[in-house]
Amino acid sequence: MTLTVGSRTFQITSATRITKNGQPAILSDGVVGQLVTGYYKTGEDGTTLDVVTVHFGTTAKAPKKKKKHTQTDMGVTNTPSMTTTNTP
Repeated sequence: MTLTVGSRTFQITSATRITKNGQPAILSDGVVGQLVTGYYKTGEDGTTLDVVTVHFGTTAKAPKKKKKHTQTDMGVTNTPSMTTTNTP
């Protein structure tokens, strides 16, 4: 299965975690034009883009960490938001 965002095609694997509005979902829950964010890695063959996580709708929130008085809250870095142009 694949997910196409702009001109890039991403491979959905058995290890891909999919959510929609913070709840577990399946690939067909995605809607063309809906906000989609996530992470991917280059496949073992060096040419595919294997999706690690994909979030449809509102983005998933990072788990809250306990704050210590000596730490500075640096925030969370995410990949830029993307818009789907085609879903299988």
